[in-house]
Amino acid sequence: MVLQDDNFSNIVSAVEEGRKLYQNIRNFVRYQISTNVAAVLLVVVSTFIFGWRLPLTATQLLVINILMDGPPAVALGIEKRHSDVMNEPPRALDESLPNPADMSLIFMLGIVMVLGTAAVFWFSGGGIITSGEPCTEFDGTIEVQWMNEYGECNEEAWEADAESRFMKAQTSAFAVFILYQLFNVLNCRSADQSVFKLGIFNNYAITASFAISASFLLFMVQGSLIELPIIGIKIGDFLDVVPLQTADWLIVTATASSVFFVDEVRKVIQRNQSRNR
Repeated sequence: MVLQDDNFSNIVSAVEEGRKLYQNIRNFVRYQISTNVAAVLLVVVSTFIFGWRLPLTATQLLVINILMDGPPAVALGIEKRHSDVMNEPPRALDESLPNPADMSLIFMLGIVMVLGTAAVFWFSGGGIITSGEPCTEFDGTIEVQWMNEYGECNEEAWEADAESRFMKAQTSAFAVFILYQLFNVLNCRSADQSVFKLGIFNNYAITASFAISASFLLFMVQGSLIELPIIGIKIGDFLDVVPLQTADWLIVTATASSVFFVDEVRKVIQRNQSRNR
């Protein structure tokens, strides 16, 4: 350490700045890995356990990882120094990044996102229409609806409707997974402090990235009938999405916010346990 003047308080400021940088790197890593863990687990759960068609396509995953996750992740890198940064004990020189505590949190958040996305996909029709035989699904109304006057299954009509319902389910899964990432970036601002204590809107970069990403998601889904000027393909055909109804957006948003509230509860429990030690 080299001091350029005789003000020893600069040492404290330098340590604070170093801890802030480490804190932001740690938050960035936790956010990025939790997203990837959730994506991998979603594929495993939906395909290998339940035998569904993929809730998210390869193109959708690329959009999530490149366009939607990027701005919030960068915004975490300019998070302000937290008030308790100097209360943390010195970390071991050989401590891994992410450390075991971070990995536990990453998997917890990932599981919440997977369960929510799978539930939205299922209840939107994605799971039901991809299992069993035509006109013999778990939903009895569907079975009656697609029987003709001779009691036979109209497979052509059933398959057309099944594909339509699957597209809605896949779009809902795409939307809820992106919104999960936006709510999760609020969690990742701190591993132990509540977002309400930090201030929800005091990181303007995160607020802006949240608003921009949410607006872009709304444009991609509700504007899915718009034709892309260069390649001449509709957004919906390129991303495999269809417009959602207002009720669908309410369900998707409410489900995605669960990851925020689950982590807020965890932080409260963790702080109470720390006080009792």
